[in-house]
Amino acid sequence: MISSDRFHPVPLTLLRIAPLTLTLPFALTAYLFVAHTLGAPDQALSAALLSGTVTALVGPVLAWVLLLTRVLRAISFYPAA
Repeated sequence: MISSDRFHPVPLTLLRIAPLTLTLPFALTAYLFVAHTLGAPDQALSAALLSGTVTALVGPVLAWVLLLTRVLRAISFYPAA
C-alpha cells in the first residue's frame, strides 16, 4: 500500500505546458522523415503541420484525463485502514 506522505501529484500547470513543448520536435522529426527518408519534400510541410497540430491537441486532452482521474480518486470512498 502506498502511503499518502510519499505521493506527490504533478502540478496541473506542468500538465498543461509540458505537452506543448513536444510540438516542435515532433513536427521537425516528421518534416525530416518525410522529406529525406521518404524522399517527398512536397508533402513534408503538410506532414509537419499535421504532426504538430495533433501533438498540440492530444497533450491538453491527456492533461484533462489526468485531472479527471485525480478528481474521481479524491471523491471516491476510501475505507479507513
